[in-house]
Amino acid sequence: FFTKLDDENWKIDYLNWELNLINNLGFGFNFDSNKFSNNNSKSIYKIKIDNIDYNIPNFLLTKKNENVNSQDLYNGLNFCRNLMQNKFFLPNNIKFPYSRRLLENEFF
Repeated sequence: FFTKLDDENWKIDYLNWELNLINNLGFGFNFDSNKFSNNNSKSIYKIKIDNIDYNIPNFLLTKKNENVNSQDLYNGLNFCRNLMQNKFFLPNNIKFPYSRRLLENEFF
């Protein structure tokens, strides 16, 4: 990820890095990418993970990063934050890092 910080699409790379981190730490989720790759008309999908509803941007599911706009990035950050909070921070009674919230503010 650090080698991609100079790239124009580093924000997309950051979101993918964060999702990979969540998955590698054992707090991720599984989904059928074929279910989403055939339908690119929706920008947001509602999915249920561990009986919790999430809104996830299409580009994070399909890994197709063309035409990603600021709203998509914002939705991706919200999805990752909600996933981390529900999977790790809240169950372990840990405060969500303020630095991560600052990063969200810097994106927009």
